[in-house]
Amino acid sequence: MSRRNEQGFTLPELLIVMIVTAILSGVILGFFVNQIRAIVIASAKQDLLEQAQIGLDYTAQDVRVSANADDSNRWPDATMIRSRTPSAATCKPSLRM
Repeated sequence: MSRRNEQGFTLPELLIVMIVTAILSGVILGFFVNQIRAIVIASAKQDLLEQAQIGLDYTAQDVRVSANADDSNRWPDATMIRSRTPSAATCKPSLRM
């Protein structure tokens, strides 16, 4: 009996297919890893920009409100409430925008 008529793959054929599959998987995986890394970096940049904008907004608000302070760095409404002249309802700081 001859074994040449049997069907199947030889060991070198299977090894070549496994090597080609491993190389293609590595290339595809590398592509996905780079894309995920780029997404993470973009997301981190966006978060930092949002946090910076919030900080700038708070600072701008503090600067606007500090324009109403006197030389002792007190707000006009705080001094009026303590001295009770005039009433607290009539003494409101004006915010400039």
